[in-house]
Amino acid sequence: MLLGISLVLFVVVSCKTKRINTPSSTDDVASYSIPFETLNGKCKFSLSLGEKSFSTTGLLRMKKDSIIQLSIQPLLGVEVARAYFTKNEFALIDRMNKQYLKMDYEELKKTIPADINFHSVQSLFANTIFAYEKEEDAQKTDFEETTLMPGNNFLQRSYKQFSQEFVTDSLHIAQSGSILGENLSMRWTYYDFFHNIGQRLYPMKMEIQLKLQPSTPSYMLNISYSKIETNTDMNFAYTIPASYKSVTLQELIQQYFKK
Repeated sequence: MLLGISLVLFVVVSCKTKRINTPSSTDDVASYSIPFETLNGKCKFSLSLGEKSFSTTGLLRMKKDSIIQLSIQPLLGVEVARAYFTKNEFALIDRMNKQYLKMDYEELKKTIPADINFHSVQSLFANTIFAYEKEEDAQKTDFEETTLMPGNNFLQRSYKQFSQEFVTDSLHIAQSGSILGENLSMRWTYYDFFHNIGQRLYPMKMEIQLKLQPSTPSYMLNISYSKIETNTDMNFAYTIPASYKSVTLQELIQQYFKK
């Protein structure tokens, strides 16, 4: 249970943070976005919290520009926790302890020193380049570009006290990314580009590393897909039982990250 809630909380705290036909406009990074309407991925999640490490299984499901669902199912498909990101709010349901969290992004920003929005979270999981604080697709002109070697580019931009960086291939497929600040270091890397979605290769593995302050331990999340389906009918509706207790983000972090 600790793993399930810690995992979805890791995603919240971290988000502060392809292969297609060549588009006609090479300046439009958004043209390289993953071509899907829905994505359903069966995953193994591995989470390291300092010296502790855990693994579990679950689902990562997305409806493009609408909703992202992270479901933790450690045993026989029994769900112990579920997190939702919609365009307007974030919700977390802790089924084991019969409690829930629900808040909009403006409220979330007051708790976590990060410009979190739905688009940045979606881009992170969709292997898409994004401009940190924006709520629309990035453009190449949002970044300063440097060629590291033939077929390998480095994109960099600054926003407030943060630096955002991507390493891409010749088609601007993100291979890795990072958001760096005085008290935040978040890096993510994509591996095993084996799954074909509309002539664009999607990574079967993703690694996210988070460090909130220089003196704190690093947190590491690995996501490995065993199965991915796209553009299938899925029901994303959810309800929170009336008997569940409302809790704050600070209370949840205290319960699970401080143990």
